[in-house]
Amino acid sequence: MSPSTIFVFLAFLALRVVATPLANIIGASRVDRIVERATPSLTASVTATRKSGEYFGPIVIDGITYSVLYDTGSDALWIKNGSTIPGPQAYIVYGSGRVNVTVTSGKVTVAGSTILNQPYGVATSWDPSYDTYDGILGLDQSLTQFGSKSSWVAHAMPQYKQQLLGVNIPSTGPATFTFGYHDTAHENGPLAFNTATYSPSHWYQQVTSFNLPANDTSMTCDLDTGTSNILVPPSIAYAFWNQVSTATAIDGGERWTFPCANSATVPNFSVTIGGKTYTVAAADTYYRDTPSQGVCRSRLQGRKNRNYCILGQPFFYSNYVAYDFGNKTVGLAGRK
Repeated sequence: MSPSTIFVFLAFLALRVVATPLANIIGASRVDRIVERATPSLTASVTATRKSGEYFGPIVIDGITYSVLYDTGSDALWIKNGSTIPGPQAYIVYGSGRVNVTVTSGKVTVAGSTILNQPYGVATSWDPSYDTYDGILGLDQSLTQFGSKSSWVAHAMPQYKQQLLGVNIPSTGPATFTFGYHDTAHENGPLAFNTATYSPSHWYQQVTSFNLPANDTSMTCDLDTGTSNILVPPSIAYAFWNQVSTATAIDGGERWTFPCANSATVPNFSVTIGGKTYTVAAADTYYRDTPSQGVCRSRLQGRKNRNYCILGQPFFYSNYVAYDFGNKTVGLAGRK
């Protein structure tokens, strides 16, 4: 992330996020890095519960436990606690709305790591899209948030045995996030690590092929736990869903529907990264929107006028992902 811009991908919209602190509201003079416990051998595993299509894990701030979105597509930490506090004001604009926060600091405990005086935001108002959220914990590579304040990642990752975050997200049930190690119990073979490209903060991987019969291309894709779908250029979505004879484009070609009775005709989706092919099961490329009417809707979607790619949660259902903060690489293997 740059000092003034944060990009996040969230929920079903999963659009780029811009977080802009108000001018000169966040001073850099206050020391904000006070680590209560710095143990290089620290490891921890956290269970994240699925709610409204996202995965929420615990965080303790000043003795109070919150359930926040664990999001590898953003850098900022903010919560809702119903209080009004003095302090500098900032706002975050997401694709689905805006969150206004007061920037403060406190004792933050996540995954065995405790940071004193960790900067975070307290939400003062928000778009209804976030009514069910307690907050968000950003887990991308950025060392700053709200412009110039240190992110949780900057303070906490050096405490772990390895600066690694492992992500295991099954298609049903809770997810597990491991800090300080990757979990071989969920890896179907050794991890293949590739450099995170294009952005100094996001976890972009270079996809050299989408393995489609038409419109194939090469581009970077962000591996984002905070995105509920797979988002690709419309040409890629068209080439994929065109393989299903009963699929119909809606919303200007961004989304597709088809009779669930024809779900057996939906193929697997796959991408090639670092010379290896990673597959998304056909059943994870769509969802049953209205079972009584037998309508299925795409989770692999196009985005008009946006030439970007996000490999969201359906990619994780089939693949184990490890984020190496120390080496700025991403490790991939089939998930088991």
